[in-house]
Amino acid sequence: MKLSLNSVLTAVLAALALAIAVITAIVFISGGAARKTNPPDDSYLSAAGRNRLWTGLGRLRCPLKEESGKTPSILVIEAAFPYNREDPAFFNELAVNNSRFRAETVSFFASLKANDPILGDEEAVKKKLLERYNSFLRLGKIETLYFSDFLIID
Repeated sequence: MKLSLNSVLTAVLAALALAIAVITAIVFISGGAARKTNPPDDSYLSAAGRNRLWTGLGRLRCPLKEESGKTPSILVIEAAFPYNREDPAFFNELAVNNSRFRAETVSFFASLKANDPILGDEEAVKKKLLERYNSFLRLGKIETLYFSDFLIID
């Protein structure tokens, strides 16, 4: 009896398919295919346990108002703020307005010169930015603003 290459390949393919089917059946019967998940790690949440940090603004390079005869200075800023993670409507409002937050930030600093006294008072800058941000939010308010970068480059 002479075996052809096609019959040998067909037999190998059938054996492979049978092996896959048997292994799959064993895994499902033993429960190994059931996904075992751990509860989410909430260690990053605030003490209240309900806030996440909005970092969508990213790092901005804001040109400051030009002074006569000088190259305009650049302010590098990276801001973030907490928001309630259990309020999806407010989250969506933040996402929709993210480009506006960025534009308001750049616009605010474009009106200031590098030697403007407000730039030396981080709390005053935060207060002014919060007023601008909250002026167009309808579903919630931002109460706290954090800066991880705040640097003027001449």
